[in-house]
Amino acid sequence: MNVNVNAENMHITIREGRSLPDLQRCTTCCNDFHCPFCVSRLFSPTKHCKVKSHLESHFQRAVLHEGYTIHRCGLNCRPDYHFHCCYCQSMHTRKSGFVKHLALCKAKHSAITPIIPDPAIPIIPDPSTPVIPDPAIPIIPVRKMQRVRVEPVLKKKCPICHVLMNNFFLKRHMERKHSAKQKDITASSHLPSECIDPEHGVYAVHKAFHGTSIPLHVQNKVWGENQHVSCENNECQVNLELAWRSGIKAYQCTHLKSITYCSSYASPIELDEDILTEMVNNKWFGEDKKSLCLVRQNLAKCNHVPLSVYSKTGTPKTTKYVSSICWREPFSQYSECHDQRGNSRPRLTPSEESADPAIKINKNVF
Repeated sequence: MNVNVNAENMHITIREGRSLPDLQRCTTCCNDFHCPFCVSRLFSPTKHCKVKSHLESHFQRAVLHEGYTIHRCGLNCRPDYHFHCCYCQSMHTRKSGFVKHLALCKAKHSAITPIIPDPAIPIIPDPSTPVIPDPAIPIIPVRKMQRVRVEPVLKKKCPICHVLMNNFFLKRHMERKHSAKQKDITASSHLPSECIDPEHGVYAVHKAFHGTSIPLHVQNKVWGENQHVSCENNECQVNLELAWRSGIKAYQCTHLKSITYCSSYASPIELDEDILTEMVNNKWFGEDKKSLCLVRQNLAKCNHVPLSVYSKTGTPKTTKYVSSICWREPFSQYSECHDQRGNSRPRLTPSEESADPAIKINKNVF
């Protein structure tokens, strides 16, 4: 619907199409040309060609509405740049708000004013004319009020945690919170794991499904002469030993079941002598620790086991976990590790023995 705009009372910044006012040379303050939409403090008078290029920039910021181009006004109507409405006398500084105002103002001026009857003259309906109901208005039947019996909600306390709850949800609460039922290990639901030493069957597995999970070491070596199956978790190890004594050799805990779906392999970390020398120069440790590290590294190569392996498992991601070999006597006096800042931290207690009687699996947290 087109709305007739009063062109006589329009502001100079509201132009029809791409028309512009005629540029006249100033004879009052200078001999140059002024911008018809800006005052001198915003755009200084200049040559005719420069004013033309300046007016092109006005088109880039203008608002197109109903065949009119509403330029941004920089005259003394108000201190900052603004837009003038072509329907009313309002001014708006923000272009987005001005576009919304134009749509509302257009709808307001295009609306048909309803004829309001004079309240002094009463309207008396003709009794002979039958009243025909409007089919658009649905007829809602009137219902009688009926009494409804509301059964009281029975609540009971949990016998374990003593939480008051609806009796209907008590059974589900007991199954979720206080049941010893474990989650099935499948290809889509298992603990993340990573292979640390494929030759000896050593893996790093998340301790739990939820929360902060420090990786545990598990060993599942079922080949060769020295076969060994164990889990670092004390509760799992007790259950494993009980199952073996009972003749259930195929029993596996949650961590051992999860390594069936392991698909990542950790890469061992080798420290060259140059790197160790640089660490000594940076005062991470002394020369005695450097020589001890080289001896351990050579000993690990002779036994075909990795000395230290960086594991990507475990949470949070800001903590780094390194799995290392802890040697027995005469090398057990090495009992600390170093973090990235050179601070020494106590090494964790050896958690499990591998198939080789000369080594133990240990875990360092950085």
